[in-house]
Amino acid sequence: MSDIYNSIGQQYSKTCIPDPRIVKTIIDLLNLPKDSIIADIGVGTGGYSLAIADEGCSIYAIAPSLVMRSQAPEHPQLQWFAGYCDRLSSG
Repeated sequence: MSDIYNSIGQQYSKTCIPDPRIVKTIIDLLNLPKDSIIADIGVGTGGYSLAIADEGCSIYAIAPSLVMRSQAPEHPQLQWFAGYCDRLSSG
């Protein structure tokens, strides 16, 4: 399945730009305090994770595609992991 994401992910960070209104809505609807820790599963290239991290949350960004993760923004509150939603475990 990663091949699909590697294929569509080539330009993903240039075509999928976070909408600030959606970021605000996510934070408001989830009632997220600034120090929240969030797992963003299927994060793609991390645009929305970065925007939410900029609001003070810590993000565990999880994506299967190396191509998408290679476009990942760096942020002190954004930690990247390789993985699939159906293969997560607590250890």
